[in-house]
Amino acid sequence: MSLRRLLGCAVVGEHGAHLGHVRDVVVHRSPDPAAAVVSGLVADIGGVPFFVSAQAVAGWQAARVRLRSAPVERRFVPRPDALLLARGVLGRLVVTPTSRRPTRIRDLTLRRRGAHWVVWAADTRGAIARLLRAPSPVEWNALVQRRLLGTE
Repeated sequence: MSLRRLLGCAVVGEHGAHLGHVRDVVVHRSPDPAAAVVSGLVADIGGVPFFVSAQAVAGWQAARVRLRSAPVERRFVPRPDALLLARGVLGRLVVTPTSRRPTRIRDLTLRRRGAHWVVWAADTRGAIARLLRAPSPVEWNALVQRRLLGTE
């Protein structure tokens, strides 16, 4: 699942009522930064940013995120151990294992691993390369192992 496609998606309640929109995805830093597990998302609900835990999400689709329960925190306040993917990673300059010059992270790919969603890859290709289906994105682990992301 593409982070860019997820941003702005509708957030709906367990009975299908429209609640708001996805504004960001939160991962928490851990001793193993390569294991970037999604802990939740930031949803704009009535103009107020809420933290919605990953456990409260019943389904992650490209067009909408369906909740199994209502958000419990009124306002989202980032914690020091949290990494906001849209705000903190998209657009960041990195040197990938195959590039010589810094390039921007244009998108992130999230994948399901067991019961969790994890950050799987960073797409640093330009628009033309993406249209031409140039080689696949750089794995998140490769960036983290080089201490380019997730370890600050």
